[in-house]
Amino acid sequence: MKALILLVWALAPSFCHAQLTLDPTTKKYSMEAIVEAKSRDRAELMKRAKYWFLSRYPESVLHLDTANGKMIGVGVFLLEKSMGGTPVVRFTILVDFKPEKYKYILTDFRYTYNLVNSDFHTTGSTDTMPLEE
Repeated sequence: MKALILLVWALAPSFCHAQLTLDPTTKKYSMEAIVEAKSRDRAELMKRAKYWFLSRYPESVLHLDTANGKMIGVGVFLLEKSMGGTPVVRFTILVDFKPEKYKYILTDFRYTYNLVNSDFHTTGSTDTMPLEE
């Protein structure tokens, strides 16, 4: 539960249009919203999204399908560090671009705890688990 609270706190500034919800069918947490972007064509929105995602999440993987106006990425961010290690959350982002708007979905949140020694060097990590566990 602490990981879920930290996740909502970490994502709130980036994705203020959406709420984290638990899908009753898939039993997975997700965030989604449709965002209006007046006077922006699909190509411009994709260009801006790519820049934003790669600058915000430099440890990420991103694939753009410009022909179909889609973007899929896997982002990584660190939560609050502690003496024993660093909680790490990975997530998938799907974006569908249309002229003057786009829809994004964040899903497949996975949580890992990177273990560190007294010198703050990473010594290993716990198993990756879905946030829902």
